[in-house]
Amino acid sequence: MERSRDKLYRTEAVALRRVDVGEADRILTLYTPQFGKIRAIAKGVRRLTSHLGGHLELFTRSKLLLAKGRDLDYVSQAETVDPFIVFRDDPNLIWYPYYIAELLDRLSADNLANPPAYQLLLDTLGWVGRAKEPDLLLRWYELQLLGLLGYRPELHRCLICKTPLEPDEGHAFSVQGGVICPTCAPTQRATAISLASFKVLRLLQRSADYREVDKVHVSDTIGSEVKRILNSYLQYILERELRSAQFLAHAHEEIAVPINS
Repeated sequence: MERSRDKLYRTEAVALRRVDVGEADRILTLYTPQFGKIRAIAKGVRRLTSHLGGHLELFTRSKLLLAKGRDLDYVSQAETVDPFIVFRDDPNLIWYPYYIAELLDRLSADNLANPPAYQLLLDTLGWVGRAKEPDLLLRWYELQLLGLLGYRPELHRCLICKTPLEPDEGHAFSVQGGVICPTCAPTQRATAISLASFKVLRLLQRSADYREVDKVHVSDTIGSEVKRILNSYLQYILERELRSAQFLAHAHEEIAVPINS
């Protein structure tokens, strides 16, 4: 869906990324329900007297009035709808929204509307700080987003021979796009996957509502395996590792170190 050619237009948006320019301006990467990912400049937003101020913080859901410009649109008005404050003062959680936003930014093309992806962004940000297992929330988000943006991995038919996959041992996961059956696996360059992790991947893929996933406990061993599988698939698609994933991993390492060590 292309943007209206009207000089002024309104939209909801979540700020995924920001870059400071000049003495007081800021360029924002915004994700919107009607127009997908767009970029706009907020003039003077870094001044203490700016009326835009906190309404354009990263990961804040806001209502915006924008004016069309030649290269960048301009934010004229902003009103906070949901600041998602739960994770903002928690050092154990702050890197989760950075990862959520960066993944959407890297996987999305500009100016391509995807209302379900916008709703997924809101739902996932809303669960940060409430999910029993925050890392499992990220894995759910990854699989749901991959499906919405055209990268859904095949978890029900063998990627090679196309036969239905049974819940059994001996499967493997290929970064080419999904799971390979035990018969084809030995002939392919793929990573072995345990039955438990295979079942978790299917649960995460089929559950459009995270409340179903939040009822499940996944062991650290299985959680780590699922993470490795999805990380390898994402790196294959993106041809790089996300910066926020590195910071998130480092944060986990610091949390795991005893205070008196």
